Amino acid sequence: MYVATNRQKKNAFEKRAEMQRKVAEPAPKAAPRATPTPVAEPKPDLEAMKAAAAEAAALVHAAAPIETATSALDTFIAEIDPASVEGSREDSMVPEYVSEPEPKRGRPMSAAVAKRNATILQLLAESPEGLSKPQLATELQEKEANVYTSLRRLQSDGKVRMENVEGTKYLWYLA
Repeated sequence: MYVATNRQKKNAFEKRAEMQRKVAEPAPKAAPRATPTPVAEPKPDLEAMKAAAAEAAALVHAAAPIETATSALDTFIAEIDPASVEGSREDSMVPEYVSEPEPKRGRPMSAAVAKRNATILQLLAESPEGLSKPQLATELQEKEANVYTSLRRLQSDGKVRMENVEGTKYLWYLA
């Protein structure tokens, strides 16, 4: 039995050594790939493209709605409740052909968030020198994170803008 186990171990050692030799030898190189021949791209018809662009621009400018709202605050309030602004100003007449805006994606804005956004717009309208996020948060008695979310939403809607002052201070202004 002693002899048999030694033979088994010897065979196992030989197999392991053989496998290590195979790994150490470099693998044969694959044949190089043939490079595809370049295909000439068709040249665009520039005159047709210019004519199509001019036609598209004419269609866009002909169908562009006319907005005569006097301030961003009136526009924002009109989005929330159009009936409240309709009779408030005589000069803010919106043409009848302007269709309803498409609904935005995501959850609808809650009444509390709409009120906070309107209050932020009102505060920014009252201070032309701009306000910082902490100033707005203390004025509204809200968390800075909530105020920041509202400011970013209003910024994406084009109602407010942010400017960097003194390198680390950001002030928000009515757009």
